[in-house]
Amino acid sequence: MKKVLKLPRRLQVGPGPPLEIRAAGRRAAPGEPPSASQVGFTLRRPRRGTLLVTWHGLGEFAIERGRTITARRFDDASWSEFRDLVLTNIPGFALLERGVETLHSSGVEINGRAVAFAGCAGSAKSTLAALFFRRGCRVLTDDLLPVQVVGKHVQAYPSFAEIKLMPEAARALRVHPSRLFRMTPPMRKFICKVRAPKGPRRLAAVYFPALSTTSRRVILRPLSRREAFHNLLAYNFNAVLITRRRLRRLLALCARIAERVPARRLLIPRDWRRLDEVAARIEADLESLRR
Repeated sequence: MKKVLKLPRRLQVGPGPPLEIRAAGRRAAPGEPPSASQVGFTLRRPRRGTLLVTWHGLGEFAIERGRTITARRFDDASWSEFRDLVLTNIPGFALLERGVETLHSSGVEINGRAVAFAGCAGSAKSTLAALFFRRGCRVLTDDLLPVQVVGKHVQAYPSFAEIKLMPEAARALRVHPSRLFRMTPPMRKFICKVRAPKGPRRLAAVYFPALSTTSRRVILRPLSRREAFHNLLAYNFNAVLITRRRLRRLLALCARIAERVPARRLLIPRDWRRLDEVAARIEADLESLRR
């Protein structure tokens, strides 16, 4: 099992040209505590067209006109956390610079159509992506799903295709060890390498999964347009860079997705043996939407 995954030099994420990624070496952290999860990040615009993201304890990222990312890692920062930022959160900022919105969602291609699993951390998004990957589907993304309305349809775009899995999920899904890369501490997860398709896919459905500690049944419930709108708004990937222009765009996008794409609440029992049942329910639901 390989221990280190490198950064790509080019990253195709969302519409438009690929992002250019430039590694700028390392530097001492400017006095922040090492835990990025506790203290978050700060944003600056040192000049027009440049957004500087300082993720406390991990690194600095200069985004130029939404096209290039210059990433500098802080000393003693976790390599896995730093790399994960470069491939997920930071491209989310870059896409916003281009005017492209993203969902906090994993995405898979099922029978030529995109299906999104949107939710917060720990809602089983990655597990569902890996589940359908095991069943022969292609993975669009694990965390960052760019979306656009094109004509009467909503298009979902591939992002960097890796699936982050907890060890117990990797074992339950029987992922072959040759596909797994262990993330460095403090992250306990494995990375499962997959290959994303090229180009967008029509978004057929959005599922909002949650794990249940009480229910033993798989529950799939259609959401009203109003419920879908509120959930889509809650699970956009970046809720920080809010301007009047961006807010209008985001509200309009969520309303259009809620009108044009069926949405479902998905309640999953905390029982790995039920995963194939979960997949079967989703596949049957998607088939019903074709009629």
